[in-house]
Amino acid sequence: MSFLFLILTGFLLSRLGVRYGLIERFFARGLTRRHDSITSFLLALMAATALISMFIPNFITALALLPILEKLRRHFEQQYDPPLARRLTTAMVLAAIYGCNIGGMGSLIGSLANALMLGALELYQTPGREKINFLSWFGWSLPLTAILIGCAWAQLVYVILPRTVRRAGIELAHSFSESRPQIFAGRAALAIGIWLAFWSAHSILQLLLPAPAASLSVLGLKIGWTPWDKIAALFGILYTLLLFAPLFKGSDRRREPILRFADCFEQLPLRAFGVLLLALTIGGVLIALQAPQWAATQVSKILPPQAAPFSLYFFMCFTTTLATEFFNNTAVTVAFFPVMHALAERLLLPPLLALMAVGLAATNAFMLPISTPVNALLYGGVKHVSLKTMAASGLLLDFISAIWMALFLAQVIPWYYGL
Repeated sequence: MSFLFLILTGFLLSRLGVRYGLIERFFARGLTRRHDSITSFLLALMAATALISMFIPNFITALALLPILEKLRRHFEQQYDPPLARRLTTAMVLAAIYGCNIGGMGSLIGSLANALMLGALELYQTPGREKINFLSWFGWSLPLTAILIGCAWAQLVYVILPRTVRRAGIELAHSFSESRPQIFAGRAALAIGIWLAFWSAHSILQLLLPAPAASLSVLGLKIGWTPWDKIAALFGILYTLLLFAPLFKGSDRRREPILRFADCFEQLPLRAFGVLLLALTIGGVLIALQAPQWAATQVSKILPPQAAPFSLYFFMCFTTTLATEFFNNTAVTVAFFPVMHALAERLLLPPLLALMAVGLAATNAFMLPISTPVNALLYGGVKHVSLKTMAASGLLLDFISAIWMALFLAQVIPWYYGL
């Protein structure tokens, strides 16, 4: 239950960053200096998006990044001939997509698939789930995401970028206008710091001082409820009240909150959301037609039962990722969790790892706009992105990420959690 309040307060934290321009300022400061080469710019962009996506939902990171990417696209069109400008725009947007998706996998609040995975772990009362929390996740996810970022960057540089422009310098400072800091920006930054401090301390103490869980029944489902969940709930309620309470004096001496209800919905790009709505509609139709369930059933039939754990996890990850490309990651996770859980029990694999395989793989889908909300937003929100290049590069990265995730699921994560 702690995860519910972690995700809800994490969303509010992300809206603070959007309202006061903290996320955009972070990106602008890191990207506006002169880079020695376009390749170093792409690496900086991927690293920045991955880092931010570990602490706020990657969907929100993509939203905050859209206006910056549009400015950079116009900059490319002014500096280069149209074919090269489109190639650079495609590489830039793919770098942002890869960074957001990989970074979202790197934390519990980074992606919707991870949130659904936490619900599935609780629903199935999966052994070992109590070892997973906000901080412990980073122990293995940081090296996993760092290597994937390196692989994705190398792929962009050596597959998509022409050799003639790889070493070209790029000056971006004039693409941004420095916005004046708002009156409550300092308090917003303090609120973000409080959030990080609480959840870090909560995670450490939860591991050091495990508490027995009571059983709480909600809509017929049994949910664990520990003293640490009660503390998380209390923090979540108080944190929300403090954000929305009119406690601080504004420029006109009137008391105002640092976050308004309207802030949760502002600055949402319509064109990008049109692509996202289309992706969700397709996912909804496929769910209604039970297409993901059919795909999951076919997976269960062809999965080799005598294979080594690495092969089994690779099969789980790669088939989940491929299904995500065409069915949308929300539809796939909902359909694949019960199938992979049953398969894990039949193959004598830890169900915790099987459910993690689905959650991780459903976040790392890079081929098509309909696959993840990040893909839909960034592809739909920036013009002149090559769908053909996105699909070809994404398929290769799907394969590479499935190998790397399977290695961690077979070797690193079981050792790390003592499974």
